Amino acid sequence: MKKFSFALVVFALSFKVCLGNGNNMLDSANRAYAQKKYSYAITLYEGILKNGLIAPELYFNLGNAYYKSKNIPKAILNYERARKIEPDDEDIMINLKIANSQTTDRIENPHEEIIKVWKRHFFGLSTERGWSFYSIGFFIIGIGFILLYLISSRILIRQISFTLGGVFLLLTISTSLIAWDKCSSAALHTEAIIMAPNITAKGSPDEKGTDLFILHEGAKVTLLQTNGNWQEVRLANGTAGWLPESAFEAI
Repeated sequence: MKKFSFALVVFALSFKVCLGNGNNMLDSANRAYAQKKYSYAITLYEGILKNGLIAPELYFNLGNAYYKSKNIPKAILNYERARKIEPDDEDIMINLKIANSQTTDRIENPHEEIIKVWKRHFFGLSTERGWSFYSIGFFIIGIGFILLYLISSRILIRQISFTLGGVFLLLTISTSLIAWDKCSSAALHTEAIIMAPNITAKGSPDEKGTDLFILHEGAKVTLLQTNGNWQEVRLANGTAGWLPESAFEAI
């Protein structure tokens, strides 16, 4: 296990940032963080995000800056956004766990289905881009075997080539679906972090609704249906209630 640290993650972008002064902003944000100017670093990181650059390392660094600024709910929010892209990254998970340990609410689901756990870990073996590359690679290999099947005159080679060609084409479809699923999941906002110091969930989408339970900043909820400025949410233990949209921020 890596030694835990809230040190700045130094990362190299694999593509050119087409944001005008985006690279300068990133360098400035990293320097500000290294110099412990966390408020300034937050402003710069947020500015980069608003310009369209999305990367788990960026959310991770932003989460670290918020943590150093004692803004725990914002730190959790950005660690969760980083984890949404890189579900099994060890550093993200460690920092998220430490930030969560400083929240008031302890809400867990002791009955999470094993299939969901397996799916989360399996899908987290690579990024959306990684699964896309696997899909392309499997497709090329599969086409190669199909071509070998078509040009070979030996029965054994044709049988093996046809079988392997089919296997790799099935792998192509599977990895493509995984990449698509990760892309769709990243675009959906199905969870949120409570930002209000404390908020009472109601039994109906109205201030006069029955008080059900109280949530504190940093708690994580699943978003259900919307009614006006109210959102129905569900906790990990299955409890549900209505909150005003101003009380949380979507992951």
